[in-house]
Amino acid sequence: ARHATRLTALPVIVGVRSLHVHEYLSMELMREHGIHTPEGYVASTPDEAEDIYTDKFQNAGNRRRDCVIKAQVLSGGRGLGHFKNGFQG
Repeated sequence: ARHATRLTALPVIVGVRSLHVHEYLSMELMREHGIHTPEGYVASTPDEAEDIYTDKFQNAGNRRRDCVIKAQVLSGGRGLGHFKNGFQG
């Protein structure tokens, strides 16, 4: 006689990200707790960004240094943002 084997599905545990923090805020938190992070500054306007570059990266006594300007938005994760023109990135 054959016995039927009954298969039951096991629950699947899926990680859920419910913390939405801009990168500059997470860097600030890490620095406050002694974790080394790259140097960074926050600007809300193009003029502020230019002033930060001039003051921090191009002072008269300092050699000109490269810098990176990053937009910080909560877009739902890397590569999940969509632009109005349909571009995804």
